Amino acid sequence: MKPSLRVRLTAAVAIATLGGPLGCSSSSSAGATGSPATTDASVASDGGVVGEDFVPTTADFDCLNDSEWTTVGVSRFKNMLGHTAEMLAVARSADGGVYPVGTMIQLVPQEASVKRGEGYSAQSHDWEFFTLNPTSTGTTITASGGNSSVVNFTGLSCLGCHSKAAPQWDFVCGDVDGGNTHGCAALPLSGSELAMLQSSDPRCTAAADDGGTDGGPEE
Repeated sequence: MKPSLRVRLTAAVAIATLGGPLGCSSSSSAGATGSPATTDASVASDGGVVGEDFVPTTADFDCLNDSEWTTVGVSRFKNMLGHTAEMLAVARSADGGVYPVGTMIQLVPQEASVKRGEGYSAQSHDWEFFTLNPTSTGTTITASGGNSSVVNFTGLSCLGCHSKAAPQWDFVCGDVDGGNTHGCAALPLSGSELAMLQSSDPRCTAAADDGGTDGGPEE
């Protein structure tokens, strides 16, 4: 029998509170610390990136309520290389498109997808997936890469889930609340449940303590 919304949300919030990884989705005022426990970047790379690239650090995974993040659907977006307008045009398009390098997408504080440079990983369309451990003192990367070694909170590989997105969506899944998952399997959490997880981001406490903003994201 399918667990009730309250049971599923309680479990998800418990995971978030304990800092466990929930999956893979997307500058920081919080003192982010830590380094990857496991990474498959060298395995995922198809011979090296050509041209522009962005290699995220723990400091780039900051409070999801900061104004640099923009909410589209139920996900939070930002671009670290100044391609924000291009990124949002793709995110808001009804026809899809290719995200620019430097795009970061987070669905919940414990997961992220980052668009790397061309040549990073052909099998992931140059996305690097992350599982994260966010706390009030910052973020630790627990796993990252562009192949099947990074898994989400359902126990499935991020690569396997995102590979089901139709080609025009550049490996980015949609949300069931928006009526279109882009071909991916629907997550076992609703949009309202995901929003509660986003609002409980422990990194926002650190941002507020450091004098940063913890206001809502730009629309």
